[in-house]
Amino acid sequence: MEEKFSVKEALSFGWKTTKGNLKFFIPLLIIVGLIFILPEFVISRLFYFYLLKEDSLFLFTIAVALVELTRKILHIITWLGIIKISLNFCDNLKSKILDIFSQYRLFFRYLFATIIYLIIVFFGLILLVIPGVYFAIRLLFYDYFIVDKKIGAIESLKKSWKI
Repeated sequence: MEEKFSVKEALSFGWKTTKGNLKFFIPLLIIVGLIFILPEFVISRLFYFYLLKEDSLFLFTIAVALVELTRKILHIITWLGIIKISLNFCDNLKSKILDIFSQYRLFFRYLFATIIYLIIVFFGLILLVIPGVYFAIRLLFYDYFIVDKKIGAIESLKKSWKI
């Protein structure tokens, strides 16, 4: 027997869970905010340093590229951690703030699945806009399968397509 999805129940569950765990979610929000803001601050400091020394364009470019790469990696790991925390709350399991970094082992799986996802959606958009949107929606939940079931990129995309 299939369970029916209720938007009202989902929103009610989300609201009650958030309200009941504010002492968890507020520090989590602060940490995620810092993870997203700090690299921008570093880049602005590097730019200021570059303006002081005009002959260091190459070093400035390398430094910014490294900060951007680090930022992207941290964002992906943080996103996977947020998914894990969300799934824990859905399963009535407790999470810790450090769970935000707990899914780092899934980085390459997620990266590979994301590349495949983007290629599929891109070609769908080239065909016409509608197939691209259709593919994007059908494959949208691959990251949840990667975190929840610890499955590979292709299998996660297949499961997302199926649901």
